[in-house]
Amino acid sequence: MPTAPAPRAAAAPTVRLPWWAALLPVLVFGVLLTLATTGGGSAADGRPEVGQVLQHLRQTLAG
Repeated sequence: MPTAPAPRAAAAPTVRLPWWAALLPVLVFGVLLTLATTGGGSAADGRPEVGQVLQHLRQTLAG
């Protein structure tokens, strides 16, 4: 008496990200890290909110 084959497990879906979806967060992190470690340069001149964000970022990274 033949038996029916066991059902196959569903294959995991393959998700491929475009190249920019992997690169963009790395670039943003690098830019923010550079701004935080160099003091922001002229980006914070005359803009207190940018300076406050950078100050908070520095404090967070310092521990």
